[in-house]
Amino acid sequence: MKSSRGPLGILALLLAVPAAGAFAADAVPAPATPTFDELQATIARMQQRLDRLGSATTERDAALRFLEQQVEQATGQIAGSGRTNESLRGETALLSDQVEDISRDRDRLNDEAGQQRTALERLQAQMAAIEAEAGHAAQRADRAEAATAAQATEIDRLREQNAAQKEQIDRLNGLLAAAEAQVDAQEETIAGLDDRLAAALAKKVEELEQYRSEFFGRLHQALGDRPGLRVVGDRFVFQSELLFASGSASLDPEGQRELRELATTLTDVVARIPPGVDWILRVDGHTDRQPIRDAAFRSNWELSAARAISVIQYLMQQGIPPEHLAAAGFGEYRPIDPGDDEIAYRRNRRIEFKLTEG
Repeated sequence: MKSSRGPLGILALLLAVPAAGAFAADAVPAPATPTFDELQATIARMQQRLDRLGSATTERDAALRFLEQQVEQATGQIAGSGRTNESLRGETALLSDQVEDISRDRDRLNDEAGQQRTALERLQAQMAAIEAEAGHAAQRADRAEAATAAQATEIDRLREQNAAQKEQIDRLNGLLAAAEAQVDAQEETIAGLDDRLAAALAKKVEELEQYRSEFFGRLHQALGDRPGLRVVGDRFVFQSELLFASGSASLDPEGQRELRELATTLTDVVARIPPGVDWILRVDGHTDRQPIRDAAFRSNWELSAARAISVIQYLMQQGIPPEHLAAAGFGEYRPIDPGDDEIAYRRNRRIEFKLTEG
């Protein structure tokens, strides 16, 4: 079967395809660190070249098939006619050489196409990596933008809070200044009140001292100079033997008589004490340090307190108001004579009366 295109026309078509070196020169067009746009341009160019290589490969495959048909036809013609025409053999050899050249060109084109595909895949992988990195960068940018917005919101909130706190501090400072001024005024008032109170107390003490002196003076006149009675400072002292039997807290008749005279004198004196002067007649019981032998009391302290209570109970019976009476027991712990003989013991066994402010 003859083709409409002769062998020389097919060879001219094959020679029009670019040489392998022209493709190899552009096999690796990308720079060391290509940009995304450069990678896209390189991929487009390589895709065009691959298309051209595919077209050339198709044309050469068609030419190869045509030449193979021509060889087979020529061989059949030679075998059928028995001719040994030298021109036919030369043409057959030429066609065989052309077939081999075309085969080699096809192989080269296939190799170059494979290299171009490999380079294209590598560039596509790089572009995918760049796209992925661009996506990650965009996500990081979004997160950074969101974080910046959140920080700006927090800063605004802190500024508002700081302004509110400053306003509150100013208000508290104003309240503190007002309170300090009020305290200063109150302190001045208190100082004035303290001065007036001190003056009033001093006046009352002075008045009470006047009545106390009168009370002790008149009491001393009423009771006379007796060995068991004496005035010690601001106290009037009864020896316990004048009021109680040894170890007893019950007033004997002589002691009751002594206390009646004391109550009469006290009633006359306190009748003239102004109502505003608060006074107390304190009755203190004291003993010596000898151990108590009375089973009714467990200690000298209990005995001294019981004797003081017996005295104020009797004074109450004589009309002395109970709100102006007080009893205290000191036992042997406040002696007036540190001696260790009977004289010291007798002096320490005593009942003391002290007219003092309430």
